[in-house]
Amino acid sequence: MTLQARSALRDYAQENAAHHNELATVWHDETTTPLPAWLALAPQTLATVSAWLESPTWSDSYAHWTDHTELLSSPEATVVLAEYALLGPEVAAEHQALREEILTEGATSAYRPLILGEQFADWAALTTWDESEQFLRAHPDLLELDPPDSVPGALLHAARTHDIPTAYALVRDRTALQQYIANALTSGDAEALRHAAAIEYEVFDDQLSGLTHRQAALLLAGTPDEADPESLAPLVADASPDTRNRLISETAALSAAHATQHAAHWVRIIQALAATG
Repeated sequence: MTLQARSALRDYAQENAAHHNELATVWHDETTTPLPAWLALAPQTLATVSAWLESPTWSDSYAHWTDHTELLSSPEATVVLAEYALLGPEVAAEHQALREEILTEGATSAYRPLILGEQFADWAALTTWDESEQFLRAHPDLLELDPPDSVPGALLHAARTHDIPTAYALVRDRTALQQYIANALTSGDAEALRHAAAIEYEVFDDQLSGLTHRQAALLLAGTPDEADPESLAPLVADASPDTRNRLISETAALSAAHATQHAAHWVRIIQALAATG
């Protein structure tokens, strides 16, 4: 309601000089202050800032800023943002903070994390590996991101440390993934093992292998407090003997190579895998 009232007053004041002077007199008599800045906002300024606020994507927002830099950088733009804060305070505050960052750091720097985050969400939502690989090839800046443990995070890690074809082989071919894991086990590469575990768990639905390798990765990374070997117990009973024996063998080898670090935790993992219930 306040925004509508202000809009009506603005239209009245800008209709002609007589209206402006009349309103200025009444305003001063009532408030003892001059007319507020929002009364002088030009329709073009309002429309340009409104279009910026309503940009459907951050890429569109960046393009709009680039096309209207002078106006959006002006003091009048701040007044418009204060106006729109009456209607949508969160959006207005977000854009006010973005505007301040742009004026300090530059538009390219300010928009970069926003656009990358948007592209990451679009990429992660794709439903086929072919589409996913094509998108990543077209947006290589995504390789700069390091999201939490997940399949997208695993793909980005493998693509950074190897290349994009190697990364996608891990989600398409279980044999390739197993070789990747074997290499990580041999070298004691906690990061590679942690990311491979996410693929085992989420892509190939091998929960026991994925969770076991995640536990091992936590120990290799020197974060035993985050490990929970007992969480393996509910999965052991449903695993095949071959899977359990493979995991015991892998864990025993890691334990032998890193026994001086967190020895008790390695033993607990092996005990959980060997339990028969």
